[in-house]
Amino acid sequence: MTTNNTQVLLANRFAFRNPTLLLARARLHSDRIVLSGWHLRGRYTRVIPLDRVLQIDVLDDEGLLLWLASGETIRLRINQAHVWKRVIEAKQVDLS
Repeated sequence: MTTNNTQVLLANRFAFRNPTLLLARARLHSDRIVLSGWHLRGRYTRVIPLDRVLQIDVLDDEGLLLWLASGETIRLRINQAHVWKRVIEAKQVDLS
């Protein structure tokens, strides 16, 4: 699967508290994470460049915490959080 000429490395359903999304999907590309879904106001899309992720913590098998350069923290409920962390960190090394 490709989007914008880059391959999707991982894709999975995810959830976070606010906003609550329907049909939420996380897609990891070589340089970014794309979060998408639907909420009451319409389509939700958020792009997180990997070079803006300062730290990644795994809370449990389904808990992933992303610390961003902006000071924001994003908490995702996603299957195989350990795998996501490992692949994101490997891609960050490739970007540097």
